[in-house]
Amino acid sequence: MRVLKLTSLLLAANFTSAIELDFENEESFVSAGRTIVEHIFTIYKGNETGEIPGLLPDPYYWWHAGLMFDSLINYWAVSGDEDLPDVLSQALLFQVGPDNNYMPPNQSKSLGNDDMAFWASAALTAAELGLPQSEDLSWLQLAENTFNSIALRWDTETCGGGLKWQIFSFNNGYNYKNSVSTLSFAQLGARLARFTGNTTYSDWADRSLTWLQEIGLFELPSGQASSETSNASNRIAIYDGTDDLTNCSEINHIEWTQNAGLLLSTSAYASNATGGTRTWSAYSFAGLVYANSFFAGSQGDDTGGIITEPACIPTENCNVDQIAFRTLLARGLARTRDLTLNSNYTSSDNGDSTTYERINWILMSSASAAAKSCTGGESGNVCGLDWTKDEFDGSEGIGEDLAALEVILGNLPRRQFATVNETGNATGNGNGTQGAGSNAGEGNGTETQTQGGENAASGRRFPTFALAAVMAGVVAVLL
Repeated sequence: MRVLKLTSLLLAANFTSAIELDFENEESFVSAGRTIVEHIFTIYKGNETGEIPGLLPDPYYWWHAGLMFDSLINYWAVSGDEDLPDVLSQALLFQVGPDNNYMPPNQSKSLGNDDMAFWASAALTAAELGLPQSEDLSWLQLAENTFNSIALRWDTETCGGGLKWQIFSFNNGYNYKNSVSTLSFAQLGARLARFTGNTTYSDWADRSLTWLQEIGLFELPSGQASSETSNASNRIAIYDGTDDLTNCSEINHIEWTQNAGLLLSTSAYASNATGGTRTWSAYSFAGLVYANSFFAGSQGDDTGGIITEPACIPTENCNVDQIAFRTLLARGLARTRDLTLNSNYTSSDNGDSTTYERINWILMSSASAAAKSCTGGESGNVCGLDWTKDEFDGSEGIGEDLAALEVILGNLPRRQFATVNETGNATGNGNGTQGAGSNAGEGNGTETQTQGGENAASGRRFPTFALAAVMAGVVAVLL
């Protein structure tokens, strides 16, 4: 096995002290990211002789690695670290499986649709940010192949649709249809639609979010007070999942940051691609309202703006998966800002804060708090879990590192996310089919504003969701 060394990171590790952020100095954020990446590579050894590229040691799962490489690509794009491309490419290509769709046979005992989508997301991030690729297999083809494989599993035999969490019937979770599988698939569809211009992908994103609402996993305000006979929460909420053995009649109402983050990313890419149709913009803003009100507290609180995981961090019972979830919310917030920069929505009745300003407030507050947690370990710069404690809380690992890395990098100036016409990523000999399945919707929606600036994919239109036109007005007064 080829040994890929990280010379600059390993040398830097000998001299790096506690993380410090200077909001007037972009380099301090890159430096902070470098410090966190140094610690990540004390855990990930897949680039070393005798190790398996792309795999993390126990107790981490395969999906953690996909999430990690996505974040490392983000870091590479802002740092220009010359040691990383070979390491990242080696891992992304080693785990593709025999059909080039991120289904490696050795992961079958716990392979979920969401796991595949996280790896495909990393490949698509590589395409968007220009990570050098193989001549034989492009990043785009990997993302398309994976998307198509997941689309074939859309299950209408129960619950009117949706995706099972686990792929194989012998795995625990096979009968669980959950939000993260559906939203990670929807996000992949929105991103592929923007990247390629193929609206079949956007049809699937439409279908996915519509199904989540119809089944009761994604709730939007009803505009009326809840009654004893109503299940509506009268607020924005995304719930964990439901059992298809009961035809999805019973909902697991626990809420996680990862689902809010995936909603934000999905709607941000779609809104950018359309130039800001009313429906996609409303979904994007709904995601921000949800993140701000449920996961980041209020502006008047001592911990206001600091992202937490209400279901487990306050009670100190997060498992190894849940520790990593905030990574996706931090990433989703940054993507929303980067891809919908010119949004005219305001975040209060007084119109005193744009979505851009509100996102920056959350990212800045959370980054400052996260940096204060990064004082652990022998090095004095290992990141902790609970960002509200103003100190290292004793919890460390990949999930803690990735959440801190994404929220810190999220404070850097917006990045350019390319499309296929700008990258040439369609080359290679993969078997992507440019969007599987039938179209799920028709129509173009109504453009209400211009979004995305230089990141806009001109001329692309998404079909309108089954969302009332009044949604934008309802959401605009909630934050």
